[in-house]
Amino acid sequence: MDESLTVTVTDTRTTVSEADSTSGWTATDGPSLFTSNPYPIENTGSLGMQVSNETQDLYYGISSLDMSSGILTYVWTLPQGIMDTTANGGVGVLFYDGSNRIAYHIAGSDKAGFRYDSTGVTWQCQIIDTGNLPSNYTARAGSESSLDWSAITGIGAMYKTLVKSVGGVENCFTDVIRYGNNGLTVTGTVTTTLFDEIATADKSNATGKAYGICRKLGAGLYGLQGPITFGDNSGTGASTLTDTNTTVVFEDRSLGTDKYWFKVVGNSTGSTTFRMGTLVGTEHGTDGCTFICPSGVGASFTANDSDLQYLKLYGCVFRGFNQGFDLSTDATNGPNHEIYDCSFVGCAQIDIGKTKFKNNNIISTTDATGGLLISSTTSLTNVSGLSFTSDGTGHAIYITATGTYTFTDFSYSGYGSTGTTDAVVYNNSGGAVTINVVGGTSPTYRNGSGASTTINNAVTLKLTVKDPDGEPIVGARCMIEAGDDTGSAPFEESVTITSSGGTATVSHSSHGLATGNMVNIRGADQPEYNGAGKVITVTDANTYTYTISGSPASPATGTITSTQCFMSETTTTGGVATESYNSSGTQPYRGRVAYASNSPYYKDVTFSGDDCSGGLDLPIQMQLDE
Repeated sequence: MDESLTVTVTDTRTTVSEADSTSGWTATDGPSLFTSNPYPIENTGSLGMQVSNETQDLYYGISSLDMSSGILTYVWTLPQGIMDTTANGGVGVLFYDGSNRIAYHIAGSDKAGFRYDSTGVTWQCQIIDTGNLPSNYTARAGSESSLDWSAITGIGAMYKTLVKSVGGVENCFTDVIRYGNNGLTVTGTVTTTLFDEIATADKSNATGKAYGICRKLGAGLYGLQGPITFGDNSGTGASTLTDTNTTVVFEDRSLGTDKYWFKVVGNSTGSTTFRMGTLVGTEHGTDGCTFICPSGVGASFTANDSDLQYLKLYGCVFRGFNQGFDLSTDATNGPNHEIYDCSFVGCAQIDIGKTKFKNNNIISTTDATGGLLISSTTSLTNVSGLSFTSDGTGHAIYITATGTYTFTDFSYSGYGSTGTTDAVVYNNSGGAVTINVVGGTSPTYRNGSGASTTINNAVTLKLTVKDPDGEPIVGARCMIEAGDDTGSAPFEESVTITSSGGTATVSHSSHGLATGNMVNIRGADQPEYNGAGKVITVTDANTYTYTISGSPASPATGTITSTQCFMSETTTTGGVATESYNSSGTQPYRGRVAYASNSPYYKDVTFSGDDCSGGLDLPIQMQLDE
């Protein structure tokens, strides 16, 4: 290890050959061993070939290896000739099964692989995923369709140049070859410069180094072409791994979307801390790091090891992690983990487990079922201040376990109404879920098979009714209902009604209502069915009942509609009528106040507004009608 570094970087991959001798290598021309001019990327040597206006390849023989499941393979190359384009096979990674020798096109004059320096012709670490192969290839022997991925016996490189080798010397070089999907493991102690130390260790040309996974692209900017595990879960060592104000990009190398990831692990003896950013106060963060997966790349973040003592993410941004986040459900260490003031943009689902998860933004999740998972192992005790923004599809929150959950200061933007496939909450628990809303905004919801959802966000609707002289009117009838169909409440939706023994049964598709809600029924030819403030009992997602008088014909006839009613009260002392209303997102409303029971008589008053989800306190002045 570089003595200036305080971390230890361990390569978990298998080394095929360090190219320090020609033994075990087969080539169409050569190869020759070079220890300088050019210097090898990894000590002590590299193998050079003369590729003179032609195509040449070389490979190292190995015992039969099954690579059919998608194995990352890394080959260091130095193409110093005038290379052909990538499509034409300028530089390729080669696989051999004893009969078929196929080189897949990776780089060329128009495209470079992973390299430490951005100028000049330098060593490039080519990477290929055997489960996600390039469409262009060269069959050096046999046929690509016959290549047996379950029995690979050689790995190497191919080069194609367009002009003769200057001076007739070697102009294409190959160094260390590795394969494996677990990348690097990082342990030790570092303050604020974690990725800089990993990149420094990667660039070292000491024996076994030149990993080809982490490189520095500029000040505070790093590129990755492989996964990294942080911490020690196989020993007893302690690790404290921290960084701030750093941007890390998983580079697009046309790999499968499951090949990049971060894992944070620990052990039962040594304490492990992984901290990105700086804690501010008790529940906020700043100076965080940004982790980016460009479109089509994909990565995951896993920190579910029960022996991980401290995960601390403050003010970080995660973009494009389309394999999701799996955090600790451990009852002891899970509550020690903190994620504050972070943004998750275009990422898959987050399973927070028992992590403290506060003041975070979840934007444009790629998981249609929901950006945040609430399961039987989730604790919302230390979850608050979350903001969810939709890109027009999918849900914000996915619930898979029945129970009662408290949403504290959650807000939502761009989601659909209750019952839609882009409602805020998708309850797929198969049973009853109650959501208590404390601050923030009431969520809309969608119920899966057998599920029911109750939103408890009690706000007060209050009307104060007075005469022209400002005196209260007692006994005025007050009604408030849904004002249009843009809110979550049903508005003038077509229904059918049957009755038996004083009970009306309403068929109302995907009504989204709960027992105890009220509806206004209009349009039935039989007046017994019509009326305001019918208190319902929900029987399933498409049916509810209410009590009627008399024995009207069944089924009811006419053009019948149902609209959710939020208030159906009569003013009492002080001319006040109040009703508790469980709001469920922005809700336009309309209302009517009437008084004609005895003299003096008053004209009806109608009113409307854009939103009653935060409660109402409206003064109503009535005018004489006599």
